[in-house]
Amino acid sequence: FVNEQGLIQSTNELGAELVTNGNFDTDSNWNGVGSNGVNISNGSLNYSETPNGTNITQSSVVEVGKSYKVTFTISNYVKGGVLVVLGAGGVTQEISANGTFTLYGDASINTTLYIQARGASGTTLSVDNVSVKEVISATNTPRIDYSTGVEAFLLEPQSTNLITYSEDFSNSSWTKTSDGVGSIPIVTSNYAISPDGTQNADRIQFDASTSGSGSDRSRIIKTFTMTDNADYTQSFYLKSTNGTDQKIGFLMDNSLNVIYTVTNEWQRFDKTKLHTGTSGIYGLTLRSETASTSDILVWGGQLEEQSYPTSYIPTDGASATRNGETCKDATPTINSEEGVLYAEISALATGTNHRYIS
Repeated sequence: FVNEQGLIQSTNELGAELVTNGNFDTDSNWNGVGSNGVNISNGSLNYSETPNGTNITQSSVVEVGKSYKVTFTISNYVKGGVLVVLGAGGVTQEISANGTFTLYGDASINTTLYIQARGASGTTLSVDNVSVKEVISATNTPRIDYSTGVEAFLLEPQSTNLITYSEDFSNSSWTKTSDGVGSIPIVTSNYAISPDGTQNADRIQFDASTSGSGSDRSRIIKTFTMTDNADYTQSFYLKSTNGTDQKIGFLMDNSLNVIYTVTNEWQRFDKTKLHTGTSGIYGLTLRSETASTSDILVWGGQLEEQSYPTSYIPTDGASATRNGETCKDATPTINSEEGVLYAEISALATGTNHRYIS
């Protein structure tokens, strides 16, 4: 729904805060601090050349089988990244950039919360404001805008998908490139069933080499004409090809902004960035320091000049615009939490003395 500030918020109900000392005001409550270049100071958890796989943990935070919302802030980013693990097996996306991030995941194996350093050449950054809350249930709230104080239908705005081939990544408009000793990605068209139920998802095999260096990359990208100082949101539907979790990064404005973990389920991943300048390079990238290879299915690429993702707009050779939704009466009276049924009925057939709808 849309809140009074005009921001879209989830209708999921959240439980109480489960992390103790998530603001790192003291050295307490966290295990593993004080070694491998990890310390707590100035109200944040600080990593300095921390080896890959180092875990900072807090016990008895999550419960196996339950879903959670995780938020945290990264600052002073230099290299590497962090991975939040809910229990020993509930992995969220790996993050390798400054900013405040919101992630969702299910806990498995045990009840411990892990903050794990990632990066073959070490991790240097700061973490703060760690929060974990249980996602209790979906309230099934209808698509309603509450921002004006009068309930109104929440209508999608007009938006344009700037990607000209949103389902054909073999097309030459997508540049397949590599850096360092990485290899050009291999695209296999129509390899698998996509979220729309047809066999039009492309397989992309990235190979960034086993060097472990961030300068060795495998990328598929496009260059766009853009508006200076405007928000842009990039999104893709992604799935692992072989059932094993894969890593992939979003390239936005020719810069790696976030690393995602791609699972065996189709998910739409999105990221918003304030763009500066009148042109930009966007797409998918794999760096060797993240993973040597990544084998994923890709469908439904979208880049739009919006501060949030709108519904998917397919393209085939040119950018496409979906008109904004309109409604003659967008603020009907909603007099029941259970919903309102309205119907205009007339008899369509006659049988003896009765009229009925056939």
